[in-house]
Amino acid sequence: MVKRKFRGLAKWATEGRKTPETTLGLNEAVQQALKVKVGPDESIDDDQLAKGVKIFTNSAALGEYDQYVVDRPSKAMKIEIEGKPSKFLKPVDFVIQQRCNLVVRGKKIGRLSSNSAEATITVENCQQVHTVYLNPGSGVGTELTLKDSAVGNLELTIHCVTTLKIENTAILNLTCPTPQQDTPFLGSVTFRKPFFSPTTKGYPLEGAQPYRNLRFHLEALENKQAGDWAHAAELAVERETQGWVTKLLNRTYQLASNFGMSPGRPILWIIGLWAFGAVVLYYFDGALLRDDGTLEGWEEIFLAKGKCVRAKCAMAFSFESLANPFGVLPMTDFFVASNFWIRAWLAVQSVLSTTALTLFFLAVRRKFRMGG
Repeated sequence: MVKRKFRGLAKWATEGRKTPETTLGLNEAVQQALKVKVGPDESIDDDQLAKGVKIFTNSAALGEYDQYVVDRPSKAMKIEIEGKPSKFLKPVDFVIQQRCNLVVRGKKIGRLSSNSAEATITVENCQQVHTVYLNPGSGVGTELTLKDSAVGNLELTIHCVTTLKIENTAILNLTCPTPQQDTPFLGSVTFRKPFFSPTTKGYPLEGAQPYRNLRFHLEALENKQAGDWAHAAELAVERETQGWVTKLLNRTYQLASNFGMSPGRPILWIIGLWAFGAVVLYYFDGALLRDDGTLEGWEEIFLAKGKCVRAKCAMAFSFESLANPFGVLPMTDFFVASNFWIRAWLAVQSVLSTTALTLFFLAVRRKFRMGG
């Protein structure tokens, strides 16, 4: 099932992009903004270029063209294009042919392609991006940052990225060189809360192989953190072709610890088990105090009567079951179960809590281990 907020983009991303009908180059845009005409043997200096770009990107003329081409080197100058983050905006294509520092915010992007080395591209708060295609065609890749956005297709080629940062961004489909090909990465890769399509149903993704390719190249960089994100996405997609037993274990592993990536999730499960167990023990009055005359000091709080004390006993007994599953530790047990069904629940609680604690330690080890 496709997440509701990605339904429109997922459908759009499966469709091919139409050839843009109107195209405007950076040089021509600046001339329009400055109302000047520059001959073929003349050029606009950097100050005038910066002024012209600022005027043009803040004008209504920005929405009159289907495609914009950066056809002049402008590495030192930041080209900022902003729009309202609405899915109803007209999609715009961007073609990077020269060095530039391009920042696009809040626009509906059709195809953003970089054919230039040393380009710096930032896409921020763009919830409708059909395709990002990187193919610099040289030994120096593009610096790409995707933040708070949603991308239908991310297409990586050999040696295309110097620095890749994906933060709180959805990638619905991915193209990545195979393990037999050279790496697409020439520098660091950082993933922070990315979303990768977990299934092929409703998404433009065709299978798990792109995630395997991505994981291989990330692990070659010794980037375990980013590689774990790719591996988690790979396992989620592989669930489609597995038997029901393996599928159940796959789903459980994901829910319990996000395939070993989240140490916090098992802790939340343990807290949830403790709270649910306390409710069960309180409702069914399942915690009987083992009063053998040895209670003293703070332990005497369990000897009083009333609903408040009953709640304290329920919470303490639930915690005791988690802290000392099956009574294997040499600890003093203050409570006993009131009936068979309470004992059965405590056994189940002990099994689940022990499993969650094991997953917690495995996730911590995975987070901080070195190498493979």
